[in-house]
Amino acid sequence: MDRLRTNRTPYELTLLDCSYDIRVSEAAAAGGRHGARRAASLQSCLPSTLCLGSTRPKQLLRDVSACVRAGHVLAVLGPSGAGKTTLLSMLTLERGPGTARGSVTLNGQPLTPDRFTRYCAVVGNAEDHWPFLTARDHLRYAIDLHRPSLSRQSRRAKVAQLLEATGLSACRHTRAGSAFVPGLSSGQRRRLSLAIALTKQPSMIFLDEPTSGLDSAAAAKIMHFLKVTAKQTNIPILCTIHQPSASVYEGFDDVLVLAAGRVAYFGAAAQMGRYLETLGTPLPPNANPAEFILDLVNADFTDAASAHLPPPPPPRRPPLPPPPTPPHPTPPRPPLPPRLPPLHLSRHVAAP
Repeated sequence: MDRLRTNRTPYELTLLDCSYDIRVSEAAAAGGRHGARRAASLQSCLPSTLCLGSTRPKQLLRDVSACVRAGHVLAVLGPSGAGKTTLLSMLTLERGPGTARGSVTLNGQPLTPDRFTRYCAVVGNAEDHWPFLTARDHLRYAIDLHRPSLSRQSRRAKVAQLLEATGLSACRHTRAGSAFVPGLSSGQRRRLSLAIALTKQPSMIFLDEPTSGLDSAAAAKIMHFLKVTAKQTNIPILCTIHQPSASVYEGFDDVLVLAAGRVAYFGAAAQMGRYLETLGTPLPPNANPAEFILDLVNADFTDAASAHLPPPPPPRRPPLPPPPTPPHPTPPRPPLPPRLPPLHLSRHVAAP
């Protein structure tokens, strides 16, 4: 793989006491965090002057602190509803129905919308490609948009470099494709999305579940490519991951584990096993660290969460007893008369 351009100034993203609150209805709050998210989605579609009945604050993130160092890949893990998407939306400055608090800085400077547009790139989960354009065409148009000051020869060289670096040189004339148009595979389209983001030469990259929908081998290759890209370009990469395999976990430098909007673990991915030993829950041999810690922090299936569940429903009524047997048995039916033999008529009638 060709070597990408190294970022001269190393950048570091720092999160300090980040919280995110929304106002939800009392009924939605009683339904747990999933009900709060559904109510927040509905509230975002309504004018700000309208209110869904009596409301109360609901905290989706609480005092989240972490940092993404230059040349490192930080993976945000957590069960469903832990706050991964909320944190990514907060870092990418997406507007939402709630209130964000805390400090997000890039090299010590607040991450304002202007600085975000200038230094950061986002690779979403959706594959926003033109199905009938080739991989080379996507990169050529992206460089024309982000780097118009380069000469035509320099832009062509940059396209060739990105195709070589992302392993797409052999399929540069292949259409991007989609679910209905044949073309690149899912893993190749993910690499194309990252190559398009690299045309901007960002100082920070955010990715939303880059391995979702991929098989284990393709997901491991994507994470290896992200790790190599971070090392070569010296840029920090933050990505949210859902249920990573052991091979995918090896591509993480640092890990941020969220549980119910709080930080359960933040540190080096290789040191998670030692941290679990200090808690009295050692990592079993040959176990996937990501799966093990997600089982620990998943409050939906732990005994601690069972105390907050509603009481079980009352038992059903026992079935009705069978009807009583009549005192006198019913007399048997008389046998049917024997069937008569079939009548055979002659097909020829004698003449009179």
